[in-house]
Amino acid sequence: MNIEPIESEAQMELEKVETRALSAKTEEEKIAEIRLAFKILDLINEEIMRRLSQSDVLDMDGKPYLTAAGARKFASPFKVYQKDLSAWVITEDGNQVDVNSPNAFKSPIKAVRVQGTVGSHRLGIEEVYQGGTMINEAFQSRENVIFYVKKAQENFTGRAIKKLLHLDGLTWDMLEKVGIKKQGSAQVQHRTSQPSQNKEKAGELWQRLLNLAHGNVASAEQICQAFTEYEWKGKKIPGKKRPDALNDNGLKYLEDKIIKAEKETQQNEEVGDRSEAQQ
Repeated sequence: MNIEPIESEAQMELEKVETRALSAKTEEEKIAEIRLAFKILDLINEEIMRRLSQSDVLDMDGKPYLTAAGARKFASPFKVYQKDLSAWVITEDGNQVDVNSPNAFKSPIKAVRVQGTVGSHRLGIEEVYQGGTMINEAFQSRENVIFYVKKAQENFTGRAIKKLLHLDGLTWDMLEKVGIKKQGSAQVQHRTSQPSQNKEKAGELWQRLLNLAHGNVASAEQICQAFTEYEWKGKKIPGKKRPDALNDNGLKYLEDKIIKAEKETQQNEEVGDRSEAQQ
């Protein structure tokens, strides 16, 4: 039985000619092509920078941060597309669970991760990117989880476009050349799930806990733990024994609890004082 060749002899000869023509390019021609590619990139960057506005850039911990909305406005002119998107929640015990799984929201969640391919039809390029969001609230509510998934998707899109168009390395010097100044940008302090650096506030709350516990350290720790525990999907999550183990959101939550307890204590004391006065 005769087997047809995969490629005809004519096709093979044509490929040989093309290969020889490619290898015959001079070094000058290759360098010229590289320079042209960089010139095109510079022109693209210049056009993008000219179209940025002051509101597109935030002052994030002293560094310029292009917002997702600012990045997305370049999606249409560059014909940006997305495909093969997947999303996962990251639980507090480190497990990664697909958001479409029925087990996705059965445990406390510390982050949402999104991955997918983002490309530009205009530029003829595409790449796989990752993005998402941290869930920084010390005390999550079940109703907020879907909000964070949507936020993670928006963050992913903005981050991917910035990387695709090389907008993730902006500096204030670059931005000032197009009229965007650091002083005019809204300041944002990066949120963190790590323990708060506000030691003064943590110390103040600890003293107030000691007052509630009449100076007993073990009792103060029990009160702090009781005030900071919370429930997730019917499961009780233990609280922290000391305020300095909480992040900024946790300190605010604890202070609200302490204020309520202090008011109740004061009311009880007033009732006791009236009772003694009547006797």
